[in-house]
Amino acid sequence: MQEIETELKITRLERLKNFFYGLKQEIQQISWPTQKELKKYTRLVILSTLTCGFCVYIVDLASKYFLDGLRNLVKLFLT
Repeated sequence: MQEIETELKITRLERLKNFFYGLKQEIQQISWPTQKELKKYTRLVILSTLTCGFCVYIVDLASKYFLDGLRNLVKLFLT
């Protein structure tokens, strides 16, 4: 029984060791951006986020006015 538990511990330890070894290898293969590229992409993300937010705002505003107008028409015909 103890032999099986010892083997399981060794197996788990080996798997954990292999995992971190593979992780280290993968991290070394990553192509990290330069500082100039990072600034460029950060600006792009901020600009894209603001543009999408503005578009959502415009659609929301248009929907509000449309629904308000529709509600007023319904009130007009029902009264």
